[in-house]
Amino acid sequence: MKTLLISVIFLATASITAQETVTYIMDYPKLETEADYRDAIRYYGDIIKTQGEYRDAYYKRGLCEMRLKEYRAAIFDFSQAIRLDKRYLDAYYNRAVSYNEIKAYEEAINDMNTIIKENPSYPKAYKVRGLLHELNYNRKLACEDFYRAKQINEAGIEELIKEYCPQNKVYTELLGINWGDIKWDLVSNTEDDNIQETKLVKANTPKDNSGQKWTSISYKNNKNKSLTGVMNTLFDDAKKRSRFAKLTVIEKNENGAYPWIMFTIENYYDETNARLEAYYYFVLQGNTNLFLNEIQTPDPTIPIVDRILWKSTFKNYKVIYR
Repeated sequence: MKTLLISVIFLATASITAQETVTYIMDYPKLETEADYRDAIRYYGDIIKTQGEYRDAYYKRGLCEMRLKEYRAAIFDFSQAIRLDKRYLDAYYNRAVSYNEIKAYEEAINDMNTIIKENPSYPKAYKVRGLLHELNYNRKLACEDFYRAKQINEAGIEELIKEYCPQNKVYTELLGINWGDIKWDLVSNTEDDNIQETKLVKANTPKDNSGQKWTSISYKNNKNKSLTGVMNTLFDDAKKRSRFAKLTVIEKNENGAYPWIMFTIENYYDETNARLEAYYYFVLQGNTNLFLNEIQTPDPTIPIVDRILWKSTFKNYKVIYR
């Protein structure tokens, strides 16, 4: 039996430091203390006010803000510099580092994508993008970038390859769900060649059948499945159990990289517990696996507060390769 992390990942955060990836280039005469950087920020602000919008003034003010760890302000200024010069790669790079510092990894990766498209030989571009992919839970893409970095002899890349990218690694497609402050306790975790199923119960609730339960199932090597077909199959079963069964489609996205659908089935008669229950479903088609998440509630209907919470939580999914 394998661990919970195989089937369902509780997302954490990590960081690469700005000090490792940023070179500060300044014209302001003295930059040693925090006060010096505050003065420089005012200095570049005055330039923008008196001389009009000036690309390098925004950029250099953003660098000062980075040094003071004011990353959101830095992102704003780098964005202004990019608005004035769409090919200002240094601004994309430092905006990516700033995005990383606030854990906005996808935005950081998008900036690195722009850099590599414009200049594949930009210093440390593949290494940094690889680190960002690793922080964004995609080791497959991270290792692809680390090997590209090795081909162009980027410094320090051998250590990363040794740590993250063993030869002949077969990457597993997983679905990551971040529940924030909500905790779940593991009930069981089973796996065979075709399916992995993880059952959980909400923490600090009775471990009998009276609490909310979450079942996460990964159907391996199951591609091109009709999500509407999956929903209809589940609803057909519910109708056999209760003539009052009700299906409601919450939201779906069939055109994205990973198609998904959310729906509820209420007034579902559970013979084991001899009561009407309600289920909330999130079904997602990955590149190789079909993921089905089911939250079971002990009541006939699902409260609106739970619908809102579960919808926002599942929409922030991550497809992960480990």
